[in-house]
Amino acid sequence: MALGMGKTKVAQRINCLQYMSPWVRNLVLFCTPPNPLYEHSGARLRDCIRALIDLTITDLEVRYFLRSCFRSNVS
Repeated sequence: MALGMGKTKVAQRINCLQYMSPWVRNLVLFCTPPNPLYEHSGARLRDCIRALIDLTITDLEVRYFLRSCFRSNVS
């Protein structure tokens, strides 16, 4: 499980995801060339997306929370 989330309780995982959910819309900044956060290799963006995918696949307790929380921020 991503970022050591497997060692925490479900409530703690949900709190962490709620805290970071507004930040998800900023992922686009890592792939926009004029932005100072742009990284040519895209490694940081890939790592973030892989961690979120890993949480979605492996953590059944927070899967629906992730979908509802991040879908509203991404769309």
